[in-house]
Amino acid sequence: MARIASAAPSSASKKLARADEVFEDVRDGIRRSVSVGYQIHRAQLVETAEDGMDVYRVTDWEPFEVSLVAVPADATVGVLPLGRKLSYANRRKPVCQPSPSGGARE
Repeated sequence: MARIASAAPSSASKKLARADEVFEDVRDGIRRSVSVGYQIHRAQLVETAEDGMDVYRVTDWEPFEVSLVAVPADATVGVLPLGRKLSYANRRKPVCQPSPSGGARE
């Protein structure tokens, strides 16, 4: 009688299973923080503030990478639950201000 040995899961199938697990965490609201690497090409000054926290509207930018992270550099960025719309009225103030050159200023 022949026996069929079960093959160990391939590296690709392990990665797919892990990706499914992470996606479920995002859908369930467990993983909500993101990190976005980007370069700003163009920004317009919207409001000048006395405290030095000027407000810019970025009109042209290029993403380099997006990652789910445990501790984001900017706590105002994250994944919204399905069906929830972004409200600027309830938006938290950023912990750092992007400079016009594309870097972050603490």
